Amino acid sequence: MAERRRGGDRGGRRRAATLVVAVTIAVAPVLVACTPDPAPAPPTSADVLPPALSDLPAALGDPGAAQDVIEQIADDPSGWVTRLDDEDVTAVVDVGITWAERFVAEEDGTPDLTEDARRGFVQFAAASGHETSVRFHAAVTTVLERDLVQPFADGQETPVAVAMVQAATWEGRLVGADVTHAGDFSAGWRQLAASEVALLAHARRAADGGTDALTTASGLISSDEVMTSVANYGPTTDTSDNDVQQAIATGMESVQRRSAVQAGLDAGAFPDWLLDEYGPATLERADGSRVLAPGTQAEDLAAVYFDLPIDHGTYPGTWRANLGWA
Repeated sequence: MAERRRGGDRGGRRRAATLVVAVTIAVAPVLVACTPDPAPAPPTSADVLPPALSDLPAALGDPGAAQDVIEQIADDPSGWVTRLDDEDVTAVVDVGITWAERFVAEEDGTPDLTEDARRGFVQFAAASGHETSVRFHAAVTTVLERDLVQPFADGQETPVAVAMVQAATWEGRLVGADVTHAGDFSAGWRQLAASEVALLAHARRAADGGTDALTTASGLISSDEVMTSVANYGPTTDTSDNDVQQAIATGMESVQRRSAVQAGLDAGAFPDWLLDEYGPATLERADGSRVLAPGTQAEDLAAVYFDLPIDHGTYPGTWRANLGWA
């Protein structure tokens, strides 16, 4: 009996071994077959770019290509800010800066943009970050200011009034977009910083220069200079919402007066005695013309500003209406 048990045990062990081998052979292919594929690499900016955005440097010098970029981005401004990498976001804003005239002028020799495209791209710029938003805002401010020069030089009230309404409309839209995407605090910093950066670019190029100087790619104004301008206007203490709105409105007054007075300087609209007696601090360009010094505030400009032939109540009301405030 014992012998049979030993033999029986050996047979059982052989059967068990055979069973283990069979299971192993049967299961192994299943395990291999179920091994998941490696996770795909996250998409890069190039993976999501439609044709209009595939060659951004070319769009800097081609009106048709620039229009395609602006209209593509304007269809989904918030979505494109998240889908593009930082480098492409900056390049897209640079395209907008180079063609800032499109957002202001209806007939400037380039294809017209629709109102939706203009508003959509402004939203993209506002959502793109402090530096790029300030650069774009400064570029539009530069165009608006330039459009005031000839009316001031001619001394005709109607063209001056039209240009002032245009300036107020777009400044209100730009600040309103910043409020939406960056909040009240940041919107207040950005509008004043944009005005400062516009003056800085104004001082470093010819009086009739374009907006190219304001692009990141140009290198004329460094990232540090832009962000220093933003930081200079940051609040030092917490304030109520009402205080923030008042600060933004006060900043608007400085921006308004800076643009108008700089346009007046470029137009030669001020008598020498007024500038000698009450003129604000200025910097001299290489060509001998004058640019307002950075940091110039509304009170510094009062005497010369109120000498200009403008309706001083039109700008604030138009600005507020386009910002969205009552």
